[in-house]
Amino acid sequence: MEILATNRGHKPKSQDIWDRLNDGYTLFLVFVLLGCTVMFIVLIWRCLTVPNPAPGVRWIWIILVPVLFLFLDMGLFILDNYLRSRRAVETVWIHNETLVIECHNCIFRRRKEIPLSSIQSVEPISESIGGVYYRADRPERLRITYSHRRHYRFGLCMTDADRDALAKKIMELNSLIR
Repeated sequence: MEILATNRGHKPKSQDIWDRLNDGYTLFLVFVLLGCTVMFIVLIWRCLTVPNPAPGVRWIWIILVPVLFLFLDMGLFILDNYLRSRRAVETVWIHNETLVIECHNCIFRRRKEIPLSSIQSVEPISESIGGVYYRADRPERLRITYSHRRHYRFGLCMTDADRDALAKKIMELNSLIR
């Protein structure tokens, strides 16, 4: 097992007003979605515990349960992305001719295994991420293209030099396998 990189998410030291608005908006979305989840739980409980419901009222819970899970999933997904950029630790290593990318300290623990022989390219990407009020280009990420045009994005708070060195190292290991 050869560890290629360990990337850590961190809170930016110099946050300007737009970063704080973006963080506030993200947390606002989480609280709204979790509040909607609580509201739907109360509605489902009320529908199931009414002593003599009107005919046809019981079908409401069939609609409310999927919406409840949708709101809960969306809230956890947004919170996971927030924690991923602040506290997560991403480890990239080689194990049995497989590139393993694993991310800890977030809600949805992520692990991706990609055979080195199927990797076609590793390239830096700059895509816009952020809330409605603020969009930021985050060029610290890498995108691996592997078997049949499938993509996987990874990289937490990498500098340009670290990102380029990791991409070069992965492609060198890929050329040794082929």
